[in-house]
Amino acid sequence: MSGDGGNDPLEGVDPEVLAWHWGALANDPAVCCEPQPGQDGYPCILNRAYHFEHRDVLGRTWPREEPLYVARMAPVVDGQVTVETRDYGPVTTPEPSWCNGRHRQGGMRADIGHQAEDVSCVFSVDQAAGPAEFLTSFLTQRPFSPTDTGLYLAVELGDQNVELDPAGVDALAVALVGHASVLRSAARRLAVMRGEA
Repeated sequence: MSGDGGNDPLEGVDPEVLAWHWGALANDPAVCCEPQPGQDGYPCILNRAYHFEHRDVLGRTWPREEPLYVARMAPVVDGQVTVETRDYGPVTTPEPSWCNGRHRQGGMRADIGHQAEDVSCVFSVDQAAGPAEFLTSFLTQRPFSPTDTGLYLAVELGDQNVELDPAGVDALAVALVGHASVLRSAARRLAVMRGEA
């Protein structure tokens, strides 16, 4: 793959982008690999998640021919929701008053879940940056789960949601109160270090 004058067109390309390129050429299952019309050897390097256009290692783009499909949602009628499943067909279940009413069609029965609206701790860093949200939480229940049909509070911790029972939520609150004192102490130390005491 050399261009005009013997220069390598991939010279200077970010190594991470180059790794995706080599993955696309090797048909890595994580990479889109869609061939680029009229540019052999320069497939799409984006991951398999949906993207509106394809992109090659050199940043060139071309349209994606496949249409975007939006998941169909199950309607809630008279306090009941009927979800189409692949393994049990239509499944009707009571809709709790706290549920946000969004249920995707076409999954497995065990995946049917009720979820409340998200609630987050909001902290404004400054006016330019705007508010930051963290510790997002929501009520959740999976009425057909083969392992646990209980009602939990899911709490986003890092890049995962951890489902907590009442004792777990209390333990989290204790940890937050304890960490608040650590942050207050850090604020005082920082003020002294900055000469703002």
